[in-house]
Amino acid sequence: MSARTAQPDATLRGRWLLLARAAWVTLTAIVVGFQVAGVPYAYAHAITTSIFDRLTPEQLRAFENLGLTSEFYAAYTVAVPVVTMLVFTAIATVIFWRRSEDRMALFGAFMLVVFGGAALTSETPQALAGAHPTLLFPVRLLDYLGQVAFCIFFYVFPNGRFVPRWTR
Repeated sequence: MSARTAQPDATLRGRWLLLARAAWVTLTAIVVGFQVAGVPYAYAHAITTSIFDRLTPEQLRAFENLGLTSEFYAAYTVAVPVVTMLVFTAIATVIFWRRSEDRMALFGAFMLVVFGGAALTSETPQALAGAHPTLLFPVRLLDYLGQVAFCIFFYVFPNGRFVPRWTR
């Protein structure tokens, strides 16, 4: 077999596997931690910048007749990204649990956690970073990593080889 057609080993073993698993668990804990810690700040931000402040009195009465309050709107605004992050993290956890020795599966789990928890649902961690400016760099870094990982994932899916080859 020529060097050009030789396939690299797609599985991790030994120390590399242990290191990759530890990195994934640590990253997941950080992303989930930022989301959970950011919930009160995102809720407070949603209450203060509510859509209800921009409504006319007639529109406000219509919303109140439906039973919609600014607290409900704020809770909904916070709950949607958190639930989205939980779905992405649950899928990534299943992939990690079943196939963490496979490099592509591990990268897919990494992409799901970082994209779903930091890039797609960045409002909650951004609210945390707004309250604690020292967290701004890590929050933005995770957001950036999520966006980059999402793009790279579709270039290397399903076998880990870069496609299309001509774009190298």
